Amino acid sequence: MKIVDLGLYFVVYNFIIGVLVMVASEKLGIYAGHLAGSRRVQATRLARLVTLTFGSCVAVLMAGIYLAGYILEL
Repeated sequence: MKIVDLGLYFVVYNFIIGVLVMVASEKLGIYAGHLAGSRRVQATRLARLVTLTFGSCVAVLMAGIYLAGYILEL
């Protein structure tokens, strides 16, 4: 019987969420621009950049943790 490591599953789910946030950064920036009112262009650019950066950081961090966990598991 194989032991299931739930921690690595949690890391994979966070990786997927990070990638989805990266992909959705354009749409989230547009929504932020609509909420900003008079500063629509600046809010759109800032929200797009922030969500893309956050999503990529989460994805890279979780991929590194997953690889380290997988290598240490061997």
